[in-house]
Amino acid sequence: MKKDYANNQRILTQKYSVAGTSYRLENIHQLIKKIYQEEFGAEPYNGFSTKEIREYVEFGDKLYRYGGFWTSDVVLIPEPANKNDSNAIKVIAKDIFVGYIPKDKTGEIHKILANSDLELRSSIWVVGGPYKYFDFSKYRVIENTDLKVGLQLNVHVYDKTIPPEQEKNEFQTLGVQKTDTTGDLIAPVIGCLLGAIFIGIPLFILFSIIGSIFG
Repeated sequence: MKKDYANNQRILTQKYSVAGTSYRLENIHQLIKKIYQEEFGAEPYNGFSTKEIREYVEFGDKLYRYGGFWTSDVVLIPEPANKNDSNAIKVIAKDIFVGYIPKDKTGEIHKILANSDLELRSSIWVVGGPYKYFDFSKYRVIENTDLKVGLQLNVHVYDKTIPPEQEKNEFQTLGVQKTDTTGDLIAPVIGCLLGAIFIGIPLFILFSIIGSIFG
């Protein structure tokens, strides 16, 4: 039997735009309200003051009203009885049905869910929607409120078979070699020791001779 480790390693992160949100705008706004009420740090426009907003946007940046709104209270539920697509996967955030995994991405999610060695954890971020910007022609901050909000789903995949002490991380899994910095640490130490030997000792002898002459 394969052992499950509590501190398993993340091996993959994927980002998806949740499909069908335009048909569920009431649900999306209900989710935004719950995030505001329940999640720490969820403040419209990051809680910035009028002065801070102006300082942020007057260099051409946009500041979105829901830019910091997110939650990890997410469940992905396969929906085999779906008449339009038997591979459909519902996205539930804070017990609210907000949309689906994009149709062309459900296959890879099904494979992850079916693999007992993998664990899937998800988070949802609110994207788009109203934002503030600096109008140079009017020389003041303007709020654009005409845009609809959407949702981005971040899916993190963890391997439950990798022991916590094993030095295998996401980058190695994806084929990137871990850089060994041991040599970078040893070289300066050796340099200091050699400097002490070849400079310190002769100086000690020189001062001893001078001291014996004038002592």
